[in-house]
Amino acid sequence: MRSRKSEPWVAKHDDQAIPESVQRHILERQMDDAGLIICPDCGQPIRPGQKKAFDHQVPLIEGGVHGEANLRAIHEKPCHQIKTAGEARARTKARSQFAAVHGIKAKKSRGFPKAPPQRKASTELSDKFLNLKRK
Repeated sequence: MRSRKSEPWVAKHDDQAIPESVQRHILERQMDDAGLIICPDCGQPIRPGQKKAFDHQVPLIEGGVHGEANLRAIHEKPCHQIKTAGEARARTKARSQFAAVHGIKAKKSRGFPKAPPQRKASTELSDKFLNLKRK
């Protein structure tokens, strides 16, 4: 691992792509003594060619910074999926608890409008037609 002379990278906006040099720094930071990059969620190595996600330790929606100090590399599947789903469940629970405490009720949907009644035939089928069909 090499020493760092410059300040850690911080994005100018939340959608900014993470530069390759910063990705390299993050991977080096997570490298163990044997040179393997370890996933902090499951403790297993992230092997070359395996899909990885650069995940925010503190999610941006919770005030986390889109910067090098708040980023870590984890397995794309299943680690990142599990973490993201857990965060979404926690946010949903917090919102519903907030709404319950403050008496906020969700609006009920009126649903789809009723369909107009189907048209009926303007004339009854003649006996002649019905007899042809039976033959």
